[in-house]
Amino acid sequence: MSYDHPIGVQYGGGPIAPDVIPLTPLAYPNTLFRNKDFFFGASSATMNLQSVWWVETAAGMANAREKTDMLLYTRINAQTIGESGPIARPQPFVECSSCHDPHSSANPTFLRVVNMGSSVCLSCHI
Repeated sequence: MSYDHPIGVQYGGGPIAPDVIPLTPLAYPNTLFRNKDFFFGASSATMNLQSVWWVETAAGMANAREKTDMLLYTRINAQTIGESGPIARPQPFVECSSCHDPHSSANPTFLRVVNMGSSVCLSCHI
């Protein structure tokens, strides 16, 4: 993390649909997630009529979005191509608070999980 701190980037394990242009050269067609060999898939739900995304961590419960999960933030990405041209679709992005919880000082540098053995990185990367 000394030279490259990933913020404001599309999550590499985000969803892919048949009408989505892959934003990465390593995307796998006809699968639910892009880069499934390098990233865990993102979970999603609708809260208050908005798409929300997260990556489950071992610190929390399965199938529930919690503060110990790596939270992803929704942006509308117009890279999707439909029959009439670009279509805006919600996509998950990595932001500062994906890994850091500014409301908790339980871990150094406000990390969502303890970083023993690079567990912050390995929460999303396989």
